[in-house]
Amino acid sequence: MKKSLFGLMFVVPFAAFGANANYEDVQNMYGEININYNRPKKNIQNSDKKDMYFGVHADLSFLNWQNKYKSNAGVDLGADKYKFRSMLGADISFGYKFANKWRVDAELGYMGEYSDIETEYHQGYVPEKTEFNLAISYLMANAYYDVYGGLYMGAGFGGALVSKSIDNSVTTKTSSNSISPIGAFMIGYNHSLDDRVDFDIRYKLAALDGGSVGFYGGNADIGWIIDNAISLGIKYNF
Repeated sequence: MKKSLFGLMFVVPFAAFGANANYEDVQNMYGEININYNRPKKNIQNSDKKDMYFGVHADLSFLNWQNKYKSNAGVDLGADKYKFRSMLGADISFGYKFANKWRVDAELGYMGEYSDIETEYHQGYVPEKTEFNLAISYLMANAYYDVYGGLYMGAGFGGALVSKSIDNSVTTKTSSNSISPIGAFMIGYNHSLDDRVDFDIRYKLAALDGGSVGFYGGNADIGWIIDNAISLGIKYNF
């Protein structure tokens, strides 16, 4: 009889322990709480993790550059300075997040087109109009680091196609296309709208060589172009 009672002292608590095995917190025979006894382990690798993304932006660029004019004989004909001239463009990107805070993408963009018309009046002659046009498209490879809370920084490098033309009402129109290396630094902010779509705002500082374009009797050297661009868009994660 004593042996039976002694055995019940162990059987009853263990039976109670087994009956509560599916609960997160279980009390043992001494009144102590065993925490996380049967809690399911979380999978460290999230099966819903989205490594690829596609982005699209509307861009407002403010460009700075200088046209330096010279005659075919090398005589300096003056210059036109362009400061923060606005251009509307767009870009698309396709990227991959390869680490916790690092991602890379390929960006194809069009900065837009800028046009400047000057009119010269000469006594006894029809007014002479000269139109200068500049258009820039580019392809860059970018690397980004997610700093904290949606804030990120990045840098990019690639090539730009710069199209220029000078159209004079007295002489013929001339045009030129050149390919230039382009480098950029970016800082931005991502805000998640849902588990797949992010709102993105970005500032980009870029630099490229504008090349040159000829005109009747001379040449215009565009020189370095500095782009300050603000972009608004969305990023779709899949």
